[in-house]
Amino acid sequence: MTEKMDRPTRRLLRDADGLIRMWLIGATVVALAMLAGPNRWFGAVLLAMLAAGLILNATVLRDGVPVTASTQPDLHALVRGVAAEIGAKRKVDVRLTARVEVRARATRLRRELRIGYPLLAFVTRAELRGLVAAELTLLERPDARLATRLRDRWAASQPDTAADEADRALLAPHAAALLPDLDKAAVAAAGGPGVAARAYALVRTGAFEYALYLDDNRGPGPGSGILDWDDGWRRLLARGIGDLEWSAEDAASLADAHPGLVAQLRWLGTRSWPLKAASEPVPLAPLTARQRTWLARQTWRISGPRFVRWTTFDAAPGEWWQQRATRQATEYRKLAAEVSGGLGSIPGDDVEVVRVLAGVDEQPAKESGTVSTFGVLHAAGVLVEDALLRRGWTLSHPAVRGELVGPDGQRVDPRAIRSAVAEGAQGYPTLRTWLNRA
Repeated sequence: MTEKMDRPTRRLLRDADGLIRMWLIGATVVALAMLAGPNRWFGAVLLAMLAAGLILNATVLRDGVPVTASTQPDLHALVRGVAAEIGAKRKVDVRLTARVEVRARATRLRRELRIGYPLLAFVTRAELRGLVAAELTLLERPDARLATRLRDRWAASQPDTAADEADRALLAPHAAALLPDLDKAAVAAAGGPGVAARAYALVRTGAFEYALYLDDNRGPGPGSGILDWDDGWRRLLARGIGDLEWSAEDAASLADAHPGLVAQLRWLGTRSWPLKAASEPVPLAPLTARQRTWLARQTWRISGPRFVRWTTFDAAPGEWWQQRATRQATEYRKLAAEVSGGLGSIPGDDVEVVRVLAGVDEQPAKESGTVSTFGVLHAAGVLVEDALLRRGWTLSHPAVRGELVGPDGQRVDPRAIRSAVAEGAQGYPTLRTWLNRA
């Protein structure tokens, strides 16, 4: 692939590393020049800072935490076993990251396989084997740096989109030569095309749901964060996440990136399925305190030596979750007022807010300011949560939205809220009993 790639295609695949490398070389030249002149002390300091930055970036500040036979024996054994099956010989550093991913990364200095800690909660061993096999196949190539950028650029582009048409025309022949081999490796390691396709679909939907989960559970300010973020994620998956934002269009987009799994992915696009805890996950050893803190910083995107007031879901002040519900409820009320104001009426209470948003969702044409079915259900859950928390109810767990316990043991859960919304006008009296703030 490398030998046949023309200069325009190589230029298209050029990553930011090249620009950063040019700046580093320039700064080093300036520092060395200063050493020979009157500003040699400043040059020495600049050179020391550059060296320290490179060392820190290559060691301490690397993404994720290492996966070794001693830190994560089961995961390490799975990766090594898959590597042996496909005949991979190259040295690969395996890192456990804070994202939903199984991703190859290749630089001039190293080849990495990044496996997301949150992903391991909802993929089975077979599905993970398929994902790992495809990435190791990519890393085994002599042109892995170029191949990984090609794969990522092709996956990020959109078929039948004018903005990406020229780029895709350049990349198409190279993608056609690369991608089928990756899918074949995934199918062989996973045990079948259906398992491999489901693994890729889970990564796509899981990344979306995990982003929503993080948005729901971040601390109230930049100086605070949840340390046991993974516990809340597992609790949410144990309940199961229905009404996934997954459609035939999503399946078609994913199939474009996996030509060897087109039929299976398109079939999945016609099905409704929940995201839930895996039945046979790969066991993970407990994280050390240092590893947990490092992954928590990356989870909440806390960079630099910033002080963070860490807490857990159980120890976090109840006011956090009341403020969260009130803030989100206010946003939904504003949206309903904007939509209904254009129709000549303003919602009189929160039941009317749900009615307005449900009516918007039923419109055949999705325009700016409309919400999806997921948005209606989330809005109803947020409004119920806001009202009941004000009346002394508590969340069964802050990560599981809409699941509340009353002072006398009464319970409300997302299924009950979903049923009340689905019943339309017949369910509004039930909603009103929850949404009444008195």
